[in-house]
Order: sequence, then C-alpha cells, then structure tokens
Amino acid sequence: MRWKIATGITLTAAIILTVLYYREINCRNSFIFYGENEKWRATYTEVKKGNMYYDSFSLEYKNARDKNGNLTEEVKKVRLKSYTLDGQVLLGGGYPKDFTGNYDVHLFQEGTKDSPGKDLNKVYSLDLQIIADSGWDTLTLERADIKVYSSE
Repeated sequence: MRWKIATGITLTAAIILTVLYYREINCRNSFIFYGENEKWRATYTEVKKGNMYYDSFSLEYKNARDKNGNLTEEVKKVRLKSYTLDGQVLLGGGYPKDFTGNYDVHLFQEGTKDSPGKDLNKVYSLDLQIIADSGWDTLTLERADIKVYSSE
C-alpha cells in the first residue's frame, strides 16, 4: 500500500514539474533577438503584457562615428530605404532622411499580433534584410534569452 502512495506522489510531482518546465520554456511573453556583422548591429524585442504587444527595433551602423564622436563620411553616404524582418516590413515606421548611424522604432499594439507575424516561442533566429542606397545587407538575429544546443 505504501509503494502505491509513493508511486502516486512521485508521478503527480513529475507531471507538475513537466508542465511548469514546458510553460517556462515554451510560453514566454518576452523575447530578445540580437545580431551583428561587419557593418551593422541590430536588436529586436517583443514583450506581451495582457492584450498589449510592445515591440522595439534598433539598428546601428558600426562605423558611424569617429573617435571624436563626429559622423564619418562613410555613414553620411548611407541612406536607408527599407528593412524587413523575416520577409515582413518591420514595425511600419518611416525611415530617417538623414541617417546618423542609428535608428530606433517602437510600437505599441493591442489585440492580434501582426509583426513579425510568428509565435516567437518556437523561433530561435530571425533574418533581417537592410536596403540602402548603397546596396543591401543581411543579418541573422539570434534569440538572446535562451541557449540553443546542437548535436554538431
């Protein structure tokens, strides 16, 4: 009789811990993505609170300023035309006419989420495409709030 009670308690505890672990890993409400290459650095953040979504996107040109803090000639030639995150226009903001090396946009949205249009609980990286007068560039933004392990 005691072993039945002990088995029942152990099984119940295992089920509760499994559910709590699943909720912690797969039901997050905050996501942070970060990526950089030789020219660009970017972050994308999404936070869900109740029925509201708070999105934030930041794009920085790495060689925008010299050691004195002045704009470089290189960044003065960069004119942003558009950027997309996983093929979708990001946050629907306008683009700066005079790009000064960084660009930030924030969006507060109530109800159904339509940007970037994915359940980020199952996404570990996002592809960012930046289009400027001088050409285009791509970045992969990796999820910074979790560690992904590979068998490779």
